[in-house]
Amino acid sequence: MKLKPRITPNRENGFSLVELMVGVIVVSISVLALYEMFVTGSQMITEEYHRRIALEKAQAKMETARFFKTELDTVPRNMSGTFTEALTLPEDGQDDPIEVEYTIIVTHSTELSRSSGLPVYSAVSLTYKWTERSGREQLIEFKTYF
Repeated sequence: MKLKPRITPNRENGFSLVELMVGVIVVSISVLALYEMFVTGSQMITEEYHRRIALEKAQAKMETARFFKTELDTVPRNMSGTFTEALTLPEDGQDDPIEVEYTIIVTHSTELSRSSGLPVYSAVSLTYKWTERSGREQLIEFKTYF
């Protein structure tokens, strides 16, 4: 017995309008999700770069305090205070720099050295604080004793 090939009406040969709309919606959601991942990833890379630059600046300030302790045998109290500086990146593509507020607190010990009459040690605390363009608060804290 020989079977005849099944002939289907025209409406079953292609995709229906509903199937096409569902496909377009799925592809659109996927593209939007990929775009959001790209934007978030690039923001995170920029923020991490800001953090690295801020860490380098904070480390340089701590090295300055160490220099004073090594050369002058004390960390000057006038290093203490709250200051602001601009955090700029040439590759950032933004015209306005991010303002960083940093606070240095120098505390000298009450115990004095017998030979020099200077404090035995100095506690130096450094805090860097800024807000990224995305609204995230960033904070770096260092504390050491010289």
